[in-house]
Order: sequence, then structure tokens, then C-alpha cells
Amino acid sequence: MPSSQTPPEFFIDRSLGRHLLPDALRASGFVVHTMWDIYGPGAEQRIADVQWIAEGAAKGWILLSKDEKMRYRTIERTAIEETNARVFLLTNQQLPGQEQVGWFLNNMQRVVRLSRKLGPRIYGVYQSDVRLLWTAEDQTGPT
Repeated sequence: MPSSQTPPEFFIDRSLGRHLLPDALRASGFVVHTMWDIYGPGAEQRIADVQWIAEGAAKGWILLSKDEKMRYRTIERTAIEETNARVFLLTNQQLPGQEQVGWFLNNMQRVVRLSRKLGPRIYGVYQSDVRLLWTAEDQTGPT
């Protein structure tokens, strides 16, 4: 696990693409890994969510996605819980790519600060805020 002074590394789910957001985060000085980078062309589309969640979390990476249903599906939530993953989900899946980038860039200070907390945690990324959506201690969360 990176120290609290080390900037986090990010893993971007295929749902957020492999160019706009990764390039914007890299231009802002962040280390970014995409499914394409890790699994290669074609394979990145076949990797199960539980696999990339587990592998990304094992490396201490902060996971970014726009698959908000992930927090409701037991199999993904279990993978997040078992690996103590920290996941940041874009809460509006209909945004055009540039707006997705804007939402993440507007919130990167919050994302970095909140990523320092131990997982498992799922956060929602909104236009100008980041909110905790689920943690294993939250027994009132979605089932």
C-alpha cells in the first residue's frame, strides 16, 4: 500500500474509455493504468469485473468507473469488500466524455484525500462533490 505522502495510482475501468480521462489525468501528473494497458487489445473487453477489481486493489490502485450498478451487484461488491478496494464511480453515466473528464478533474483533490482512507469503500463522483456511497460497515447500504 502506498504511503500517505505518495500520490495514488489510478486504474480506469473500460466504461470510462482509454483516452480522454486517462490522458487528462496523466497530463495532471497522475499515474494511470487502463484496462487496455494491463490486459491488451481485445482482452480488456473480456476481463470480468471481479478480476480487475481484485488485481487493481492488490496493487493499491484507486479504481475509477462509471458502472454505478457495481455497488448493487453482490459479486462486485463482495470483490470490493474482500480486496479492500477503493472505488470512485461517476454518478451520471450519460455524460459526454469531456464532461466526465471535467467531473473527475474538478474533484481530484477530494478523490486523492478520500483515497487515503482504507477500503473497502465506494464513492460517488458528482459534478462538484464526492460522497461515500457504501462501505462494509454500512449495513444500511444496498443489498
